[in-house]
Amino acid sequence: TAASNQGAAGASSFLGSDSAQPSHADTVKLRNLLDAYGEFPGKYRLLVWRKMLRLPNNEQAYDALASKGIHPSVADLTERFPIADRSLLLRLQRVASALAHWSPIFAEAAVVPGMLFPFVKAFGANEVHAFEAFATVVNNHARGWFELFPDPPFGALAEVDAIVQFHDPRLAAHMQSLPGGVQGAAWQLLSTLFTDVTTADEWLKLFDHVVTGGRDLLLHLAAAFLVVWRDTILA
Repeated sequence: TAASNQGAAGASSFLGSDSAQPSHADTVKLRNLLDAYGEFPGKYRLLVWRKMLRLPNNEQAYDALASKGIHPSVADLTERFPIADRSLLLRLQRVASALAHWSPIFAEAAVVPGMLFPFVKAFGANEVHAFEAFATVVNNHARGWFELFPDPPFGALAEVDAIVQFHDPRLAAHMQSLPGGVQGAAWQLLSTLFTDVTTADEWLKLFDHVVTGGRDLLLHLAAAFLVVWRDTILA
């Protein structure tokens, strides 16, 4: 809206500089803006994400990874990933390939292309920002999720389980009788970064909160999703 655009424009001077990083005051203002409007204005969103995630925009490093060619682990991605937009699919393949060259775990984890997809779509032609945003989120907000690969991150999932147990013991008890329990349901949400339960616009709004909310927010979001849908789960 016009009001939210005006709020973002006046929220902090660092939005006008490619080099400035957000101060504590900047962060507070942006969080207040998010609380007031529920999302960042589209014209400022990616800039805010880049600032809040402190992306280095290291084109040289990305180009070095891209120059290695398409990684064998994603050579068939264009056949197994259902995207009608060919240009978007090829960008996804290139960024996924760069990630696989950068860290072997990204070559082996089958969930990575699905997790990466909304970042590639959001950042459009800028593959560097998509790569850096995904890598930053995984290393911070999703820290430790791949440490037990190919097993899921049992420690993080136990935290989600405990949150649900605290806020809704009946739901937690019921879910223990279901295949996978709370932890299985939580991993389905987290391993897709909620893309399976949100529209494209909803995902962007959700990640406005994730990039400004700290590393534990994703776990609380998974618990909250289960609690919000308790009636359906209990039915």
